[in-house]
Amino acid sequence: MFAKKTFVIIVVLAVVLAIASGPPVRSGGPTVIDTNIEGDVVWGPEGSPYIITKNIEVRGYLKVLPGTVIRIGRSVSVDIYGTVELLGEPGKPVIIHYNPDVWGSISVYSGKFFAKHVIFENYFRLKEILNNGSVLIENSVVKGDFEVSELVKYNSTLTVRNTVIYGSVEITPSTKGFVTLNNVTADSLWLYALSESKVKIENSLFRKIYID
Repeated sequence: MFAKKTFVIIVVLAVVLAIASGPPVRSGGPTVIDTNIEGDVVWGPEGSPYIITKNIEVRGYLKVLPGTVIRIGRSVSVDIYGTVELLGEPGKPVIIHYNPDVWGSISVYSGKFFAKHVIFENYFRLKEILNNGSVLIENSVVKGDFEVSELVKYNSTLTVRNTVIYGSVEITPSTKGFVTLNNVTADSLWLYALSESKVKIENSLFRKIYID
């Protein structure tokens, strides 16, 4: 009788320990991104880093959680027709890492790009914002130059606030574009082709300002 009781106790303990331990822990990323994004997609830190290796389009809704790392490959373009939200938090930023040698870029075509508490490594390059597209960046850091290399136009908006840029800001708000810089610190500000555009600068600090 004693031996049977001992056997039952051992079996029960083994089952309890197995339940408590749960399934084996899976390792995270890297996660390679080489296809377009459709529908609703969430990227989290467990899949980091997300490495974008080819030109892609975002036609759905991409939500990026705090602590996630994204690497944009050499000369890779990300074209946004839907919505991208980078939702970092204080102490848990989203990190966007650009290749320092060959520039990649993001373009917003009638879509939306929202970034808060994001660290942009090396630089941040927006190629263009068109057709009522909107870009909002706040409470972020750019470790290099911030550039809109082509155009902000056709009722598109670029808003940057509460952001530190360790380099220059170069923007071309041509043809009915709207640009707002609020509480932005950078080495210099370059504005080109201001035809029919509105630029609003508030509480910002630049060592030099160039307007062409």
